[in-house]
Amino acid sequence: MGRLKDYCEKQGVYFTREMTVDLLETFKVDGLPELADTSKSTAVAKLHCFLRDAFRRGWITESLVDRVTAHRAVYTQKEPYSDEEVEKILAEALKLNGGTHGYAKHPKTFRLLLELRSGDSWRTTASGTSTSRTMTSSGRVGAGARGHSRWPGLCRSGSSA
Repeated sequence: MGRLKDYCEKQGVYFTREMTVDLLETFKVDGLPELADTSKSTAVAKLHCFLRDAFRRGWITESLVDRVTAHRAVYTQKEPYSDEEVEKILAEALKLNGGTHGYAKHPKTFRLLLELRSGDSWRTTASGTSTSRTMTSSGRVGAGARGHSRWPGLCRSGSSA
């Protein structure tokens, strides 16, 4: 909301009630030029939430949220990590040091949490199908069913399917 405030002040708009559809549509282009497409989509979604609340609270008399268009971003599908890449990530997790709090202070805990994660795949086999590892009753990490994932949300950036 700081970007919107700064932009409005530069345009001579100091009160929420003075905002117009044209001002807000121009803000999406001129006020957010440096943002990536996906970040811009998130920023405009937050703007919509603000406008909805502003109308509900009576700060604006017109429902601007109904008139300001959303910004649709194109999301690219990422490729899962290979077994070699996963092993490198796990090895590097143990090398975290020098931190004063969080996982940087406890690298073994961080490594264990990575090992225990399950969900979307970030590991593939040579044939390109995903594999997973699951916790066994003995507490050891073992091979899981094909097609299930072990590493949710961790994908190589910049790759597309």
